[in-house]
Amino acid sequence: MSKKILVTGGAGFIGSHTCIELLNNGNEVVIVDNLYNANKKSLEVVEKATGKKVTFYEVDIRDEEKLNEVFETEKDIFGVIHFAGLKAVGESCALPLKYYDNNVAGTTTLCRVMEKIIVKILFLVHQLLYMEIHMLFLLKKTSHYQ
Repeated sequence: MSKKILVTGGAGFIGSHTCIELLNNGNEVVIVDNLYNANKKSLEVVEKATGKKVTFYEVDIRDEEKLNEVFETEKDIFGVIHFAGLKAVGESCALPLKYYDNNVAGTTTLCRVMEKIIVKILFLVHQLLYMEIHMLFLLKKTSHYQ
C-alpha cells in the first residue's frame, strides 16, 4: 500500500537518495527544503532516476505558518523523515546559535505542527555529537568558572 511520506531536507544528498528509495518502493514523496545546503537540481535527478514526480515546497522548518500550510495542503501524510539539519562541524563551532536555532528550534517547530495532525511516524536524524559540541562550546565560551 502506497504511503505519502514528507521528507524534510529532501533536496540534500541523503534526503534525495532516501526519496529515490521511497519512490522506488511505491511511496509518494513530499519534499520540504529551504535549499540552504541543497539545490533544486537534485529534485530533477530524483524524478529522472525514478520516473516519478515529486511534490516540493521551498519552506524552512522553522516557519510554523508555512509548515502548517504544507500539512494542510498535503492532508494524507502518513509519516515524516526529518533530514533538515545543519551538520558542518567547523561552521557549527563558529556559529553555534545558528545551528541550535535550525536543528533544535526547527525540529521543535516540526514536531509541534506534526502533533496537531498526529503524524504516525517520526524518524529524526540527530547530530547529537554536533549538539554536544555546541553545548560544550557555549559552556566554555560563557563559563564564569575558568
